[in-house]
Amino acid sequence: MRIVLLNQYYAPDMAATAQLLADVGAGLARAGHEVVAVCSDRSYASPGERYPAAEVIDGVRIVRCPTSGFGRARAIGRLADYGTFLAGAARALLAGPPPDVVLCLSTPPMIAALGAVYARVAGAGFVYWVMDVYPDLAFELGVLRRGSSAGGLLRVLSLGLLRRADRVISLGESMAAKLAPAAGRPPEVVHNWADGDVIRPRPASTNPLRAEWGWADRFVVLYSGNMGLAHEFGTVLDAAERFGDREDVLFAFVGGGPRRAEVVAEVDRRGLRNIEFRSYVERSRLGDSLTAGDVH
Repeated sequence: MRIVLLNQYYAPDMAATAQLLADVGAGLARAGHEVVAVCSDRSYASPGERYPAAEVIDGVRIVRCPTSGFGRARAIGRLADYGTFLAGAARALLAGPPPDVVLCLSTPPMIAALGAVYARVAGAGFVYWVMDVYPDLAFELGVLRRGSSAGGLLRVLSLGLLRRADRVISLGESMAAKLAPAAGRPPEVVHNWADGDVIRPRPASTNPLRAEWGWADRFVVLYSGNMGLAHEFGTVLDAAERFGDREDVLFAFVGGGPRRAEVVAEVDRRGLRNIEFRSYVERSRLGDSLTAGDVH
């Protein structure tokens, strides 16, 4: 069976969707399927970094589309990156032989529309793996007004995608309940996973990153991962401010995302000296990073 995976990011990128989809792609390839991943040539965390236009990882043939690299700091830049990726992905899909199945995630928003149209033209099955509920998320963030023409159009499009999909995959039971009224059939629940061989409990005394980062003798409150638009940081910054006179307590942010610069600026504005920022770590070191904190 020939299976196309469609998402803006794919391995070796550190984006969560890239890692999860790469696990799926590798598993499908091991099962004997021909797997092609269509993605962007840009890095999620460092838009200036570009990956090779084509390569094979774990038996999956990866086709990367040229994409602008404005990043996620400004809405207009994100839209440009989305638009150039969608155009490149459409060309890449049409250039290849027709698949049996198209598995599409929800990054960028509504990319599943491209996947659904392509699957219909190719006579393929369409699987929609929902990572974010659009346009509801945009409404909650104030990016779109619920009563606007654009909001209404996106809602109609979203409902159409859920009805069109041969399978809808949800991250959990609550999301499945949200999607079920619109889906053509009950959504399948597949919880996000982690590699239990890599991420395991370990004592702080033997954690190499705690020593490397100078955390050995401190109590570390850790935030790990994407600092996204929907996340709330005021509470933890207030807590850091209250512990400002405790040299043995450290608040650490490991990762990146569209709100990182905003949080850094707020830390500077408050004059907080007990907060530290570090970049994403390699997936092979994620177990060390996640176990470097005392409280998450």
